[in-house]
Amino acid sequence: MSEVMRSQNIEALHLIAANVDDFPSMLPGVPLHENVKMVVEESIHYSLEADARAAWYAAFPDGVGSVRLGSHHRTFFVSMYHELHCLQQFRDTLVDLNPHVAWGHLHHCLNYLRERALCQADLTLEPGDFTQRNFAQERVGATHLCRDWNAVISTVNANWNDWVSVWKEFHNVTH
Repeated sequence: MSEVMRSQNIEALHLIAANVDDFPSMLPGVPLHENVKMVVEESIHYSLEADARAAWYAAFPDGVGSVRLGSHHRTFFVSMYHELHCLQQFRDTLVDLNPHVAWGHLHHCLNYLRERALCQADLTLEPGDFTQRNFAQERVGATHLCRDWNAVISTVNANWNDWVSVWKEFHNVTH
């Protein structure tokens, strides 16, 4: 993303959420019509092994997926990161990295992911019966058409960097 486009996107983010009683329903600055293809495949990087935890947590940017919008810098969380957070909660519970499970939180996450699956209503046809598939031998699944998550990541990172600059200036932090 060019510096001019980044600046325009950040400016748009602030203008859209300037009214504290009004806010956008979607993250501004991310083209909704630009899709990418994702081939679903098994990954050794995102396993249930304890040493895979770092890969799961690397998906989160500084700010954990939050954005600040408008002149009042209201905090919002991007749904994509909420979904990833919920998946991490289940993963940590399954591998016993979370000995003090907050069952209410886990219940929320399960219901949230169910609702997100219904909301997305992905119509991609997957070949065969996935319940009978040998995932060790048949590693590649269907190709899905997705929103460009790299555009989301770039926009969230740019917003976070802008917020940190504003915060440092407000608190007179120079380092």
